[in-house]
Amino acid sequence: LLDHLAFAGNTEVKVAPAAAGEISSSGAKRRAKREVSARLVVPPAPMAPKTTMATVTHYITAEEKDGKVHKLTIKTDWVLHDTPYCECFHMREQMTIEACAEGAVVTKGFGLIFSQRTFVKSMIQSASLATQKKNAGPFIEFLQKRGGAESDGAAFEEPEDIEVIQVVDATIKGFDVSKEADLLLAEDWSASNFLLDHLAFAGNTEVKVAPAAAGEISSSGAKRRAKREVSARLVVPPAPMAPKTTMATVTHYITAEEKDGKVHKLTIKTDWVLHDTPYCECFHMREQMTIEACAEGAVVTKGFGLIFSQRTFVKSMIQSASLATQKKNAGPFIEFLQKRGGAESDGAAFEEPEDIEVIQVVDATIKGFDVSKEADLLLAEDWSASNFLLDHLAF
Repeated sequence: LLDHLAFAGNTEVKVAPAAAGEISSSGAKRRAKREVSARLVVPPAPMAPKTTMATVTHYITAEEKDGKVHKLTIKTDWVLHDTPYCECFHMREQMTIEACAEGAVVTKGFGLIFSQRTFVKSMIQSASLATQKKNAGPFIEFLQKRGGAESDGAAFEEPEDIEVIQVVDATIKGFDVSKEADLLLAEDWSASNFLLDHLAFAGNTEVKVAPAAAGEISSSGAKRRAKREVSARLVVPPAPMAPKTTMATVTHYITAEEKDGKVHKLTIKTDWVLHDTPYCECFHMREQMTIEACAEGAVVTKGFGLIFSQRTFVKSMIQSASLATQKKNAGPFIEFLQKRGGAESDGAAFEEPEDIEVIQVVDATIKGFDVSKEADLLLAEDWSASNFLLDHLAF
């Protein structure tokens, strides 16, 4: 417990002496209550400090069998002292560790106990859940190292799948999934990979790749994984009160699945966190993309969803604007992949609007109408020549 506090980057750890009766035993059970104070690292959040002092109280029960402990139960109360609304709640973690043939089975959960009402209760709950999920992977990694066993080396937890709106489903001729996977899973991202190249293709600037931390590139059996963080200045679609560009943190979670020594499937989850747009503190966007090798090259599907951390009255506006932007960008994204695959595309850097249900008002045979000639006029770059759409406007 103490070593994990240090492993997680916390400081100023002080253990209070055990008071009378705080360590006890009865039959096959031993129990203890231990209090620790520490300065904890605080996840980035509006108005939150970078660190906070906290009182951490552990209630430990060990159950013995044949002279050896076979089960540990640990309940831990975390009381923060310097964060906004910390007087309204505290967190309780409950963990069980049971011996098994391989070593131990560990389960851990958490809950929030509110002592006062607060209008930010749902925000506290969602932020706490996000932090717990983010910390789960490093916690498992810490325990695996302590047990001396080999882990898959991944010091991160992959984000969970969310319900997405699919915006891309295309076959990309010539796209080499295995080659692209090698570039994405390399430690050095100065080489050209399609995620970085697409950022530049879309007109974004000031792209900086954070170095991969320990455990952020890993492999286990037929799977290779990586977490890579990029900062960039993104182009913002025109919108009321929106700036022309915004800084953003872009975090990619990449999984490559191998078969016969070659990657046949890439799964990429990407969290886009904007920093300078209106209401950006209320939500972030998650894209989920799969790229599967096929005879022609690769089948690419991509969808997106919005994850709201705060309530906002403009939620529906954010959702509709995000959907419009995703649909608009789908065509250029496919075009980019086609060029990268070296295959000829139809050259269309736009997404055709979807069909809608219509009320038919014309159904006629037009004698002498030359469809081929009219098509040539409509598809010419120069629209100064007479085509029937322009002529009908004047008519």
